[in-house]
This record gives sequence, C-alpha cells and structure tokens, in this order.
Amino acid sequence: MISITDVLRELIAGNPIWQFGLSKRLMNLSQLSKELQPQVEVRAKKEVKSSAILMALSRLQRTLKKVSPDSAKMHLKHLTIQTGVSVYTFPNTKETWSAVHKLFASLQKSGSYFILSEGMQEITFLLETVLEPRVSQYFTQKAKHHLSNLAALGMTFDEAYVSTPGVIYLVLQQLLLQGINIIEVSSTYSGLTLYVANQDAKFAFETLYRLL
Repeated sequence: MISITDVLRELIAGNPIWQFGLSKRLMNLSQLSKELQPQVEVRAKKEVKSSAILMALSRLQRTLKKVSPDSAKMHLKHLTIQTGVSVYTFPNTKETWSAVHKLFASLQKSGSYFILSEGMQEITFLLETVLEPRVSQYFTQKAKHHLSNLAALGMTFDEAYVSTPGVIYLVLQQLLLQGINIIEVSSTYSGLTLYVANQDAKFAFETLYRLL
C-alpha cells in the first residue's frame, strides 16, 4: 500500500507552487493538509487524518530545502535578450529536412540566427523574423505552428552548475510564478535560452535578473 509521504511527494512534485512554497517555508502546513486530504485519500485508498498529513508534510518540507538550488549562491555569466525571433514547426519528413538544409545553407552565408530542434514527429526551428521570406522560399507545405516577433532570453551559467540538480527548474519556476508563458526552450552545455512573447520580454528579463 502506498504511504502518505509517497502520495504527498507525488502531489507536490506535480505542483510547482506548492513545491516552491514548501521549500521557502511560505505555506501554512495545517491549511495545506486540509486542502490535500481528499486527494491523499483517493490515492492512498483509505481514510487519512489531516494531522497525519500535517506530520508527513513537515518531514517532507525539511527534505525539499536540500534538493532546491539556492538562487542567492547562483550567478550568471551572461543574461541577454534578443527580440524579433520567429518559430516554425513542420512534420518530421524527408521533404521538411530537404527544405531545412537549403534554408540553413542560405542563412549560414550571412551568419544569421538559427536554432533547430528535432523530435520524433516534428521539427522546430527559430530564426530572425526579418528572414521569414526565406522560409516561404524553401518550404512548400504549410507550417503546423508559426509565431513571429518572439523574444529570446539567453543565459550562460558557470560550468559548475551543470551537475547541480534543479537549476533549470529554478529558472522556469520563477517565470511560472510570474505567469509568463514560455513558448520554446533551447539549451547547450552551459547555456539556456527561453523564448517568450514580445510583450512578456521586459518582465521576464527583470525577473531573471533579480533572481540570478
């Protein structure tokens, strides 16, 4: 039978707001216990007293602090913002790849911004919005998804953070708490780039600047 602690760990892991509040000691554990009681009982398949949930939450809260990276001790090497970026998604087909190769070859000559991500079913790429006519030049099929004039927030971390659990989560969490929608994400060994709507760019930049 699943334990109360295991149930709580699963519920909290699926809710960034609860996880953040508990790790920062911001939650009223007594009130949260009552809020979680119905969900805990369903998953545990038994009646559970809120006092038992409270005790389990208290123990769990102490462990959350250990796995959450401390933003006060983290530093970015660089934080940049680039506006005027467009995103396209096409089916992952031979036809799409043929067009991608031609597009990339034309952009490579001028050193233009271009990011590519391949999934099992789709291919997504990002480029400067002013270069959108190049896309229609090489792609005959209609994109599955297309947005223009996004902003790219680029972060470069010290390489020491690569092995630190939760660094990317910490960044994404802050934007979630501010209600900022992340449209796309790309990364390198020590770099992370988040793509947001242009109207969210200034607020997102200020949020990350204050955090790190």
